[in-house]
Amino acid sequence: MNAETLRRWKRWYRHVMRDQLVVWLPACFIGLGLPSMLSVQFLRRGTEADTWTAAGMTANSVGEHVGLAWGPSLGHAFTLMTLFCGFLVLSPTVSSTADGVIRRWLDVFWTSSARLRRVDPRHIGKLYFTVLCCYTVFSLLMLLFVPGGLLLKVATNIFNYALGFSCWHALAVNLTLLPRELRPGWFVRIALFSAGAFFLLIAGLTTYTALVVG
Repeated sequence: MNAETLRRWKRWYRHVMRDQLVVWLPACFIGLGLPSMLSVQFLRRGTEADTWTAAGMTANSVGEHVGLAWGPSLGHAFTLMTLFCGFLVLSPTVSSTADGVIRRWLDVFWTSSARLRRVDPRHIGKLYFTVLCCYTVFSLLMLLFVPGGLLLKVATNIFNYALGFSCWHALAVNLTLLPRELRPGWFVRIALFSAGAFFLLIAGLTTYTALVVG
């Protein structure tokens, strides 16, 4: 570590911060808020729906309102466009999540298992594809036999545990492995610790409510 590399690091860090604060953060709020705003605006207060039809009801209601204002053909088009927007959000999310889970855990097992390391690297694609098929079958079974609401709660709570652990893990790695010049300041340290505590607290309370109270 010298003055030149430190200067380049700070310049790179500014680019990352600009990307996160100007692009990623507003996009997250828009992505979280837009579906809720659509439902609040276009669904009647007190509307009840099961876990599989809520998104479709929002799209239908958007189409009905547009149809009343500008004609049924345009209303039908808006229904389809709303559903298609949901598909555009969900499909890459599903693909990236599956890819991340499979790569992460297969890499972990590959690193830790001497038996797997004896597999010819030229055939690693077959191993990935086999795990992908198992992941797909398991996912379909969950969709078929587990209620959608329960799936949503379990998956969300798993992410709460993962986010909390990731915050504390990132903090520990940054404070132990990075050179002192590159370690985060106190604001980032407190923010990471607090975020980790928040997510783990939510996850713990949800687990307690489901297993003990419920």
